[in-house]
Amino acid sequence: MLKTERFTSTYMGIISCLFDDFFDLKGLDRQEIKELMNRENAQQKIAEVSLFEYFRNRILKNIKNYELLNEITQKIYFAQVGSQKQKSNELNENDLKNITFNKGGYSFIFYALPFFNELNETEQNAIFNMGALYQLENDIFDVYTDNMNGVKTLITEALHISIIKKIYNSQLQVTISAFKKLPYKSQNIQKFLINNLLIISRGEVCLNQLQKLADKTAGKFCIENYSRKELICDMEKMSNIFAWIKSFLKMTKLIIVVPS
Repeated sequence: MLKTERFTSTYMGIISCLFDDFFDLKGLDRQEIKELMNRENAQQKIAEVSLFEYFRNRILKNIKNYELLNEITQKIYFAQVGSQKQKSNELNENDLKNITFNKGGYSFIFYALPFFNELNETEQNAIFNMGALYQLENDIFDVYTDNMNGVKTLITEALHISIIKKIYNSQLQVTISAFKKLPYKSQNIQKFLINNLLIISRGEVCLNQLQKLADKTAGKFCIENYSRKELICDMEKMSNIFAWIKSFLKMTKLIIVVPS
């Protein structure tokens, strides 16, 4: 990783945190947040805005594809606006899926920008799907916290864990397929996917734990009936570590090509 790439990625992480906070600040409305993401000079109303502008300008000095950066930041903005609805009762399964995938997918493209001069549609699609999968996994592990905070996700609203498993496995297949279409050396793609599967495979461990809870309530996932301990998946437990290894090895079979 080059020095400029490392610093730019760090700056992106900083402004991402600030951006999330903007939606909770009473001094900014959504139009101001949207304009803040585009203009080069902003009115310094609050300290967070000043910090955002400072690090955003540092990013712009190192990102060569400004048009794509602007496009993706706008999509992240709308994804964040959509996620604000997750405390309402107006969202169906498809709405929650779109919010989840857009939030994770566009964020991943955003963080990939320091490492590419250009990103074609095929590359963007692969990165988007990987980000969507990571966001889904994150929501799976956050099921207890999200439910306590009144945040509705695919998992907190699920009646059956089998539905989430289907979405999870489908997105895994879509992601692997998208990366296999990239014009890179197959061994490099395979290595990249294996490294990511080390993390992604943890999601299956958590889903299996939630399924066992549902099995106790006639197959229906009744989140209000379960305790914090039951909903939180402790990945430091030896039983979960072994389950994780098993899940990882199973997933690697989807990408490893055995010579005939």
